[in-house]
Amino acid sequence: EGKLTANDPGEWSDGTYAASCEDYRRPQSKQYTYAGSTGDGRYRIDPANQSPIVVYCNMGTQNGGWTLAATLVNDKRRHWDTQKVFEDGSTFGSIGNRRSRDYKSRAWSTVSADDLMIVTKNYHFGFTGLFGDMTFAAHFKQNWPSSCHEDWIRSGADFAQGLTTKQKKTYGFTYRGLDVNADSCFAKGNENTAISMMAEGAWVDGLGNTPDGQDKWETHDHSIHKAANINPTSCSGGWPCNGNGLRQTSGSQCYDTSCKVTWVEVFVR
Repeated sequence: EGKLTANDPGEWSDGTYAASCEDYRRPQSKQYTYAGSTGDGRYRIDPANQSPIVVYCNMGTQNGGWTLAATLVNDKRRHWDTQKVFEDGSTFGSIGNRRSRDYKSRAWSTVSADDLMIVTKNYHFGFTGLFGDMTFAAHFKQNWPSSCHEDWIRSGADFAQGLTTKQKKTYGFTYRGLDVNADSCFAKGNENTAISMMAEGAWVDGLGNTPDGQDKWETHDHSIHKAANINPTSCSGGWPCNGNGLRQTSGSQCYDTSCKVTWVEVFVR
């Protein structure tokens, strides 16, 4: 993640650190003062009151205060391909290379949060009040279903930029979403994702593709679409239709970067 240096801002006047980027965005909530920069960049935080770590903070998007927990990059060098990696405290990659290599910060398993934001090169979207003051790792582990999920935990993003209103309403959130083409679901399904965010029926798109499916899927750590390839269609009758009566159109799907974004940043707050 990077070593602590004098150039990394983030420290209260009493020498302690904030628990997340959100704390530095609202220093008035602390009895001590923080006089450093509150722009985007690297900060020191101490979410577990054990030892400070360096994280990347997004302080401007959607009111700021976002802590980067991870990135998923489709570069054929996969890390997000097991249930364990979504649940444990392992780390890999670096802040500096986060858009060209997979990255997992200690923030994934130590920063308690409510909100989630997914950022791509040209758009972002997110959900408020999703985690209930839990870390992403803990929420994943607690809510991981024993079989393929056919219900959306959330239907429609709560905020977005760079997407149409209908595209925003098509995104959702659930774990282990059912791919009707698959014999089973993540991790041994055909084309499933660990964290599903959009579905057509035979395609389920999100974070962490199956490691044990078709060769084309085995090279991807995510299946988040370019905005031009998010084409909602009206639906009814349950999964994969979400609570807004929308699903993705099958003709907009593909395996490769012709329809998928290269990298996805995962922020919590």
